[in-house]
Amino acid sequence: MARLTRLLVHCLVISVVASLGIAHAATLYVGPGETYATIQAGINAAANGNTVIVRDGIYSGIGNHDIDFKGKAVHLRSENGPRHCTVDAEGKASAPNRCFVFKSGEGRGSILNGFTIKNGFALGNGGGIYCWGSPTIINNIIIGNNAEGYGGGIYAAGAASIVNNIIAGNTAHCGGGVTLQGNESVTNNTIFGNSAEWGGGAISAHKNIGPVVKNSILWNNGASDAIFLEPYSPGPVISTNLTIQHSNVQGGRSNVHLGIRCVLTWGSGNIDTDPLFASSADGDYHLRSEHGRWSPLIGAWMIDDETSACIGGGDPMTDYSNQPQPSRRIEMGAYGNTAEASKSKWVIPGDADGNSQVDVLDLIFLRNRLGQTVDAADNWKADVNEDGRINILDLIFARNRLGTSRP
Repeated sequence: MARLTRLLVHCLVISVVASLGIAHAATLYVGPGETYATIQAGINAAANGNTVIVRDGIYSGIGNHDIDFKGKAVHLRSENGPRHCTVDAEGKASAPNRCFVFKSGEGRGSILNGFTIKNGFALGNGGGIYCWGSPTIINNIIIGNNAEGYGGGIYAAGAASIVNNIIAGNTAHCGGGVTLQGNESVTNNTIFGNSAEWGGGAISAHKNIGPVVKNSILWNNGASDAIFLEPYSPGPVISTNLTIQHSNVQGGRSNVHLGIRCVLTWGSGNIDTDPLFASSADGDYHLRSEHGRWSPLIGAWMIDDETSACIGGGDPMTDYSNQPQPSRRIEMGAYGNTAEASKSKWVIPGDADGNSQVDVLDLIFLRNRLGQTVDAADNWKADVNEDGRINILDLIFARNRLGTSRP
């Protein structure tokens, strides 16, 4: 009887779900030999809540440019990251193709994740990505796109979340890298080597509610200024507002153009110093570190003879739990809070428990882990002299620094 009751309940649940039109989350695949040969076909077949995974390769031609999410809350991602999956729009003046389009009220559940996005060309705005809504654009390499209007890499008008992207080598009339037209969140991006004819080699902003740029690097962008704030049109328009915080901006505040009715909030933590990229000429924007920097070329960690000031320079309130250890704070740029963030030295050498001072609690912390391996749980914190072991030398190291605290 109990078994029959459970069966009836199960059938009733299935019936209710079907009647409400609730679809189970599904995963669709795009690529050679898959059901869907083009990215657009995969999105067309997907329902809200589905994931579309794109196999490694270069995707171009019909169905692989001007890719439209059509208002769907779909997570579109590459299988193995942007170094292995490219969308090439092959755009030019005679064939103006963008790479991606968001124009149907997409929300944060519409996710574009893990592609190299290149060679988009727009006669108007948004060479690489045209965005009118609030999607999530994360972990992409957006390079070599062009807009004859605004936003060579990305044109965003809404409240998009733009996170952990490399935006490099894009061009536009205004806003070579990114144009912001709404309440966008631009976090942990590396915006490098973009250019604009009018202004805003890195970023231009117009008619904004108040976008925020945080934990980002804006470097080597060609124009009269890195950031350009100007109302989109003359007359009584909404003021243009922009907040920059915990970012590395070449030229600092003086490299920002402020037009009429424009308000710049220059927040805390901003710096103006060479970010020390591994090799920007080769497209490697990892940050040099004396404590360890990931090299995608050799697939291993390398040690540099200098350390970027961007490491550990991000907002102290931002999550950094995905960074490799040792790490005490999120780094600026595209690899912040990822497994490829560069390693940092101790903020306060000897402060094993992270309470911003070296005290007897650190000695207890170390004593309780003597002889254990560094790679177990949070034991790396106990290796305060960074020799790969937890032993008496760590206790001596901390003891000699008792009373040390953050300056």
